[in-house]
Amino acid sequence: MGALRHRDFRLLWAGQAVSTVGDALNIVALAVFALERGYGPSGLGAMLAARTVAMILFLPLGGIVGDRMSRRGLMIASDGVRAGAIIALALVPASTPLALVAGLAFLVGAGQSFFQPAYGALMPGIVPAKDLVSANSLTAVARQGASVLGPAIGGALVALAGVRLALVVDAATFAVSSATLIAVREPPLAERTGTPSVRRDVAEGFAAVRARPWIAAVIGMAMIQLLFVIGPWEVLLPVIAREDLGGNGAFAVILSVYAAGAVVGALGAGRIRTRVPGVVALLALMTWPPFFLALVGPSPIALICVLAFLAGVGEEIFEVLWVTAVQRDVPAQLLARVISLDYLGSYAFMPIGLALAGPATDAFGPEAVLIAGAVVAAATTLPLLAFRGVRRLSSR
Repeated sequence: MGALRHRDFRLLWAGQAVSTVGDALNIVALAVFALERGYGPSGLGAMLAARTVAMILFLPLGGIVGDRMSRRGLMIASDGVRAGAIIALALVPASTPLALVAGLAFLVGAGQSFFQPAYGALMPGIVPAKDLVSANSLTAVARQGASVLGPAIGGALVALAGVRLALVVDAATFAVSSATLIAVREPPLAERTGTPSVRRDVAEGFAAVRARPWIAAVIGMAMIQLLFVIGPWEVLLPVIAREDLGGNGAFAVILSVYAAGAVVGALGAGRIRTRVPGVVALLALMTWPPFFLALVGPSPIALICVLAFLAGVGEEIFEVLWVTAVQRDVPAQLLARVISLDYLGSYAFMPIGLALAGPATDAFGPEAVLIAGAVVAAATTLPLLAFRGVRRLSSR
C-alpha cells in the first residue's frame, strides 16, 4: 500500500504492530494476574477502572503536551512509563495491596493518554496527505490483527511460562515501539508564541472543534452511540450467546467473525477514493442496526455471523475515513488537542454505557434494549449528513 513506500511510516507501523499485540496480550495477563493473586473479579475491575480513569483524566493534558513538544519524544516517554509499570506489576510480591497494583494500572492508562493523541498527530508529518488513508488503513489492520493474535499469545504464554513472563513480554513490546520511534525522523513543530497557558490551550482545542461542525457532530454521535449501542452490545452479546446460541463458543465465533470483518474493512478503506467520504463512512455505519436487530429473538447464528462480519467491515471503513479526514483538515499545531477530545468522548462515555446496560436490561428486557440500540444507531447516523462539512468530512 502507498504509505509503506515511506521509510518513517514503515518504522512507525512496524513498532506499533508489535506494541498493539502487547496491548491485546495484556488483557489476558491482567485477568490471570488478578485471579492468581487473589484479588478476584472485583480486583480486576478496580485495575481496569484505574486505567480507564487515568486515560479520562489525562487525555486533555496529553493533547496539550502533544501540541507543545516533540510528538515522537512524547511517545517514547509514554512507552517508558507503561513498560516500567508493567515490569513493576510482574515483580511485585503476592502480598502487594490492591491499591498499589491499581496504582500501577493507573500509570499504564496515564501513559496511553499521552501516547494516542501524539501518535495521531505525528502521522501527517511523516506521511504525505495523499497516502494518509493508506497509513490509517494499515494502522487499523495492525490493531485488528493484534486483537486476534494478542489474546491467543497471552493465553499460550500464561499456560506455558506463567503470568510474570507474559507481563515481561508485554513490557518488551513497548521497548520495540521505542526503538523504532527513535529512528523516525519527525518534522519540527511550528514555533508557538506567547507564555504557555493550559487554559488557553484547552480553549483553542475546543475552538478548533467548534470551527468544524462536522467534527463536533461526529464526536457527539459517537458519545450517544457509546451509551446506547456499544455499551449494550458488549454487555448483552455474551449473555445472548451463552443462553440462546450454544454457549461461550458462539460468543468467541461471533467476535472472531467481527474482527475478520474489521480487517477486511480496514484493507478496503485504504482503497476508497471519493469526493464524499462522509457519505461513505456513515453509510458503512448503517451495518450496525441490522446486526442489533438480528440479536433480538435471536436469529440463527449463521445470519448473526454474516451481519457481525458486515458490522466489522462498516466500523473500520468509518474509522479509517474519519481519522484521515481529521488529520487532513485540522492544522498541525492543533491536531493533538482535537484528537484528544475525540478520544475523550469515547473513553469517558464507554464506562457509563457499560454501567447503564445492565440496569436497563433488568428494567426493560434485552429485546427492548437491543431494539432501542438499533433505533438510536440509525437515528444518530444518517441525519448527520445535514451538518455542514459532514458529507465531505472537511471544512474546506
